[in-house]
Amino acid sequence: MQRKTNVVLGFLFGALLSGCNAENSTDFVGHWVEVNGTDSKPMTLDISYEDRVFHIDEKKTIFGKDFESKVEGKADSATTISAKGGALSMRLENNRLLYKGRELIKSP
Repeated sequence: MQRKTNVVLGFLFGALLSGCNAENSTDFVGHWVEVNGTDSKPMTLDISYEDRVFHIDEKKTIFGKDFESKVEGKADSATTISAKGGALSMRLENNRLLYKGRELIKSP
């Protein structure tokens, strides 16, 4: 019985540690610029992290008109963030940010 308890506690501890790592992913933080975009101005994202929340400021031009939006998101894992109840998501892959069918790179 003691062994089963230890195994269960071990799994719970591992699950807690993996969940903490997802929330602390700082790879998303920074200024991101779209690559290979078709618009005259590339889309940009400014992502910051405070109190377990990612603040995502998006700027883009569509048909010559500038748009800005600000949303808050949470880390689903070390490589994904979701916002608006999962309606928006972004993923880190090979040092690139994939978002809304666009590809962005971190700007220095």
